[in-house]
Amino acid sequence: MAKLDLSIINDPGYGRPVPKEFDLHMVKYVIGQRKEAIERDKSLFQYPWDQSDVFYAIRTHLNKLGWDTSVYSDNVSGGYDRRKKLYAKIKSVCEEYYGIKRHEVGVYPEDRAVMAFNGKYYSVGFESLRNLMHNGTDVIVVEKAGTVAKMVPFTKNVGIAFIQSQGFVSEYGVALAALCNQQHEIAQHYTKNGNGTYFVPKYIGHLGVLTDCDASGVVIGLGIKNAKRIGIGLDTIKELNDANPGLGLKIEDLQEITKPNTHWTGLSNKPAD
Repeated sequence: MAKLDLSIINDPGYGRPVPKEFDLHMVKYVIGQRKEAIERDKSLFQYPWDQSDVFYAIRTHLNKLGWDTSVYSDNVSGGYDRRKKLYAKIKSVCEEYYGIKRHEVGVYPEDRAVMAFNGKYYSVGFESLRNLMHNGTDVIVVEKAGTVAKMVPFTKNVGIAFIQSQGFVSEYGVALAALCNQQHEIAQHYTKNGNGTYFVPKYIGHLGVLTDCDASGVVIGLGIKNAKRIGIGLDTIKELNDANPGLGLKIEDLQEITKPNTHWTGLSNKPAD
């Protein structure tokens, strides 16, 4: 990732719209300022930021320099998408540029994740990771929205826990899944004490991922390290046909009917109909 360009950070605007190439450098600058402030004064953790606070700090800085920041406004064409893309840079700047997780500089994303275990439904956030990481001898990360809520009654007294979260599984959903089988690299980031020690569950759990057999499902599965994938695969059709002579299933019988079928294209590496 390119170095922070300080000439951009201090460039006067004279009423001009903020150029798009400023966004990445401004995120680097504000995160760097936050990181230095936290290192000087740990009490700032009492005043957590979300991703909007990063944006507001950027906008305030640019306004003082005389830039036209209306380019980020909802009532300007492309403004919402521009701001959304700026938010998306925060995680990569923290991890790839500064080598930290967002919470290590007191920035907490509004990621949503849930867990079902022993007949109860839990909200997953940074503060709940230490408590929830002990749940389940078998932990399954589920792609489909709403599935975990439906499974709550069936988790009572069986030792199985389910995790589900928005999109491609949120940061805290991934962290909770990784903690279940003592992935120490994750633990060092998410359960670390002030003295540098960290926590993992006493017992190692089994980790699985239940996703669709499409490009999105494969990407989600790859993001959950050391997990066994559960569910339909490209070999499943052959197994069904072998077990049921005369069935004659084809991939076309089971794939989603979308035009273009980009999920299937991504998996098969050939054009879809």
